[in-house]
Amino acid sequence: MNETRPLLALLPKSLARALTASGQEKHYKNGQHIHTRGTDHQGLSIIMNGRVGFGIYGEDGGFIQTGVLGEGHCFGEATLFLNKPRPYDADALGKTTVVTVSKPQLDALLAREPALTQALLVTLTSRLYQALEFSDDTRTNTLEVRVAKVLLRLQQEGCFGDNVIRVRQVDLAFALGQSRVSVGKALTTLKTQGLLTLGYGEIHISDLSLFKRWIAQHQFAR
Repeated sequence: MNETRPLLALLPKSLARALTASGQEKHYKNGQHIHTRGTDHQGLSIIMNGRVGFGIYGEDGGFIQTGVLGEGHCFGEATLFLNKPRPYDADALGKTTVVTVSKPQLDALLAREPALTQALLVTLTSRLYQALEFSDDTRTNTLEVRVAKVLLRLQQEGCFGDNVIRVRQVDLAFALGQSRVSVGKALTTLKTQGLLTLGYGEIHISDLSLFKRWIAQHQFAR
């Protein structure tokens, strides 16, 4: 499974400092709204600490989370390079600090810092690879494997160092395009095999190394 490294981790420390210093810093409380789906404000947002959950608001006003990014990761690229509106709502998960670099500031840095261009290409290519892998998984892997791979991605990109992934089963079901019942059965199967335990609004991976080996052994070989 491809792992997307945080943008800041791909940059020399001096360039990472220059990039974040050129933006505007904002602090968010747990659950505070960061941006709304469909808005077209241009800017590259970088998570300095905390986590950001991405998803959509349902008809009942509930937030259906489809992804999580942690410290060092960036978002907002579509507004800059495709001139497209933001495809998801974004909320802070816990106390979170985000620096947003405006398009003029980013363009100036890109013009004089080839390493930044390279790092963004690596980041975006990794996400494209993940999207293609996800699409392929729907045709080649069992739902148990697909659930496990989504959980592993959330653990990696969301920087859940304690292996406790704070996500609801309804969010997993939406992200996978499956019913909540089907995803619940898949999670129960993984739990029965000793790979994870289930809690209220969270899933705990029992042994991360074992979890990765299980995925490698059971996924369709590429």
